[in-house]
Amino acid sequence: MPLTPATSKILNDDTFAKMKKGVRIVNVACGGVIDEYELVRALDAGIVAQAALDVFTKEPPAADNKLVLHENVSATPHLGASTMEAQEGVAIEIAEAVVGALRGELAATAVHTPMVPAETGQPGMIGTVGSILGEENVNVSFMSVGRIAPRKQAVMAIGVDDQPSKEALKKIGEVSAIEEFVFLKL
Repeated sequence: MPLTPATSKILNDDTFAKMKKGVRIVNVACGGVIDEYELVRALDAGIVAQAALDVFTKEPPAADNKLVLHENVSATPHLGASTMEAQEGVAIEIAEAVVGALRGELAATAVHTPMVPAETGQPGMIGTVGSILGEENVNVSFMSVGRIAPRKQAVMAIGVDDQPSKEALKKIGEVSAIEEFVFLKL
């Protein structure tokens, strides 16, 4: 989950109050999506039984951070992608993608589409691209969307289970709001 105005402090007093008592929270996504002060309150009240956190609003967190010091919190220093295996896997995927792209090859696992012109937003792009893939019976395995600001340029990365046909890729590339389209096999 990226940190956006819509996701900033999305886990807060209101959302904790709606949770089943004894819930466990794990955040390895992005600092700032949890209101850390309110998480301490939820931990103290027993609403949240435990929290495992790899990311924080301010990194590194201060040595006296009440959340890091809480007895029911397991904290790691943003290690999510820091293992040797993860780094090696990412390096191999990137190298293979670059080599393939330089050869002009199309790939089956990711569509990276800066979709929206910088001047204006374009609602409905997720559905448009998803529908094109769905018409081809291509299953989406993951999707990540981010933008620099509301109604500004956006980036969408999509993982797919099967390689879309050349016709489907052409349709996606012809969507008027898509500025750039790259299809990579990782």
